[in-house]
Amino acid sequence: MAGAVALAAMPRDASADAYPSRPIRLVIPYAAGGSGDQIGRPWANRMTSLLGPAYVENIGGAGGALGCLAVAQGAADGHSLLLGNGSTQVIFPLTSAQPAYDTIRDFRAIYRLITSTLAFAVHPSLPVNNLQALIAYARANPGKLSYGSPGVGTGNHLVGEMMDHLQKVTHFGPGGRPRGYQITSPVHEEPLWDNPFLHGLRSRRVTSIRTNHK
Repeated sequence: MAGAVALAAMPRDASADAYPSRPIRLVIPYAAGGSGDQIGRPWANRMTSLLGPAYVENIGGAGGALGCLAVAQGAADGHSLLLGNGSTQVIFPLTSAQPAYDTIRDFRAIYRLITSTLAFAVHPSLPVNNLQALIAYARANPGKLSYGSPGVGTGNHLVGEMMDHLQKVTHFGPGGRPRGYQITSPVHEEPLWDNPFLHGLRSRRVTSIRTNHK
């Protein structure tokens, strides 16, 4: 998964002489506290020292689509930027019957900031220590497992649907907030795949069993 900065599509001949003429807004299309904040807020701080005042606005919901729409519908003057990713700029527009925005038409990409890693994390009480064991456990316990993601249509959700194809598991979308760590417990036995799971690892509330990074 990659994180990139984009802005609302501007006319090709738009002048940059007076840019910026007001504070720059960076929209993170997820609720506060996730990996978007870990990436976007330091970036905004750096932009403040280079260009002038810049601030972050978290607009979560619909798997990131609401934040993207806010930028797409804003003034195309370069003062509203979006911290998008593969989910918001590729997966959502392609999998939605009536997408609210068009990535090619409505945005101009500026720069790829990071390439991130997805990971499978489970509660330590779950008797698995690798992906194969998780699949076997899900098959032996149909309907017992559930998983969390930032929302329907995100890359995390699609990974979960691959698991669901193998054996029924329940998806919950926390409205953009990385709540999976808060509700993962021995009772729920919820495997979690998401980016901002370092806190859960360090506090030993979750155990990572697989990543897509080699």
